Amino acid sequence: MNEKSGIAIYGSVGLKRVYCDYCKRMAFVIDGRKQCCDRKESTAIESCYKMSDSYSKRKHYSPAVVKKIIEKQNNLCLYCGNEFGYLYFRDNKIIKSTIHIDHLSPFSFSLDNGMGNLRASCNLCNLFKTDKIFDSIGEVKEYVIKKREQKGIEVLS
Repeated sequence: MNEKSGIAIYGSVGLKRVYCDYCKRMAFVIDGRKQCCDRKESTAIESCYKMSDSYSKRKHYSPAVVKKIIEKQNNLCLYCGNEFGYLYFRDNKIIKSTIHIDHLSPFSFSLDNGMGNLRASCNLCNLFKTDKIFDSIGEVKEYVIKKREQKGIEVLS
C-alpha cells in the first residue's frame, strides 16, 4: 500500500484516498471504486491524515455583520421564508423563533467563515439542516419543510 493511502480528513468529513498505479495519481474511493479510472479498490485502509487546515474556528459575528445579513434577506429566513421572530407551536408550547447565522457550505466541511458562505436562518431550519451538504438552496428548503411537517411544527404568526 502506498504511504499516502488512507482516510483524508476535510474538516470533520473523512474520504478514502488511494494511489492509483494505473493513473499514477491519488484518487478518492467511493463505493469501492477509484474515482480516477473507475477501477475496483480492495486495499484495506488503516491510516488517517489531515488534508485541510484546522486552524479556522467557528466565529461569533458582530451585531453589524448579523444586521447586514438579515437586511440582505429582508428579515426572512432563507429556507422557510418566515419573518424572524415568528411564533410556532411545538410540544404543546408556543415558542418564538430566533435568528441563527448559517454556513451554506457547512463549516465542519469547508472551514469557511467568509461573508459569501453566511446566511440568516431561523433556529428551526438551521437545526434541521445541521451540517448536511445539499446541491442547492432549493434542496435545503424542501428538506426543512419536510422535517417541519414530520415534527408537527405549526407556525402561528
